[in-house]
Amino acid sequence: MERAVLLATVPTGGVPEGYERVYLGNEFCERNLPTPEELTRGLDAAKDASVPLTLVTPYLTDIGLSKVRKLMDVLPSGSEVVFNDWGLLASLKDYVPIMGRILTYQRRGPRLINVIERLPEEAQAYLRDSPLSQESYRQFLNERGISRAEFDNPLQGIGFSLSEDEAPLKGSIYTPWVYVTTTRLCLSRACTKPEARDELGILPCERECQDMAFTLTHKSMPIPLLLRGNTVFYRNEKLPRDLEDRGFDRMVVQPAPPPCASVAEGRKGFPKGIED
Repeated sequence: MERAVLLATVPTGGVPEGYERVYLGNEFCERNLPTPEELTRGLDAAKDASVPLTLVTPYLTDIGLSKVRKLMDVLPSGSEVVFNDWGLLASLKDYVPIMGRILTYQRRGPRLINVIERLPEEAQAYLRDSPLSQESYRQFLNERGISRAEFDNPLQGIGFSLSEDEAPLKGSIYTPWVYVTTTRLCLSRACTKPEARDELGILPCERECQDMAFTLTHKSMPIPLLLRGNTVFYRNEKLPRDLEDRGFDRMVVQPAPPPCASVAEGRKGFPKGIED
């Protein structure tokens, strides 16, 4: 199985060793996309490490779509691009489009693990499924040049195959962080500005999410959740053993939940007042 590493920015030392591909970008916030200059440095680092680079993109506003198109001026044709917004697909004719994990619609909520073993087998299978298990949907994707999709590893497991019929699809599995839910509303901004705590909305920010994360717990949750920026995650390190038999041939390792920057590298050098 191919091993890739997901990074928001390429570290000073270049691409970490032990990986055959680097994913660069952000799935959940267009404000955390790399600049064209950062992407150029990432491409240079990937070339130095003799590994290919996959650009990762989030759901997008019109301004975000414009940002991604500027990245296309830097990204070599034929490169992989993970899209999490159907509005970007038409712009990827010169690239290899990959359906992002926001669009694969798995059931990811960790509370499922509290009840799933008590449910009928049909209900258990449903909760371990994805729309991409359906041949008709994979055929729809194949006709649009999409031959790979990205998936999480939820606590209840993966109960579907991607390669059993005439419309096979390759899958990438993300580990160890499982994405639960996301929103354009980010609360990190108010954490560093006491005067902004009564201001709630999609407002200018300084990428405060790069510096902080919050552990969320509740008696109904079997494990802690982690809020990073505008997105909630939990950690699951136990991978199914038969992934390759079911069409999963790539593992995407997330050293930290996106945006994947360390606290030390955090906001250093970021422009002030990033907004849509």
